[in-house]
Amino acid sequence: MDEKHLAILVESLKHYFKEYHEASVEVSVPFIKKESSEIYQEYTGCISISGEYRGAIYLSCSRRLIEEIARMVLGANDLDEKDIVDMTGEFTNTIAGNARKQLGSGFEISVPMVITGSFSDINLPKFTNPIYVIPFVWKDEKAYMFVGLAVE
Repeated sequence: MDEKHLAILVESLKHYFKEYHEASVEVSVPFIKKESSEIYQEYTGCISISGEYRGAIYLSCSRRLIEEIARMVLGANDLDEKDIVDMTGEFTNTIAGNARKQLGSGFEISVPMVITGSFSDINLPKFTNPIYVIPFVWKDEKAYMFVGLAVE
């Protein structure tokens, strides 16, 4: 993975918020994840990448951020846990799908999986090192995109 791939993923994230929401997203400088980074939030959407690329994209967000996204996308104010989990998966899937448009059909994305609750670390397969962390803030809520990709 190089700067071009990181730039595509950052643009995919920015595009999501520009396309669907009135408030812009602030993306900070990506950094390489340390061995144990305790920056995971309450909801983490996970997409596996295969094809010409191998690895994963994780988006880790607070409940409040996902609730705000769900209100905008679904137009609903009465959100239950299932809505929040579904929106986390859809958010992650859309970011990965936006990246796929730029990277081509060799960037195959899985069905999203969502992890809820707190944990101290996620380990990606060794071939995806380094893992980059892309911090972002939307509506005063901080969140993180984790990306580990190997190009075949």
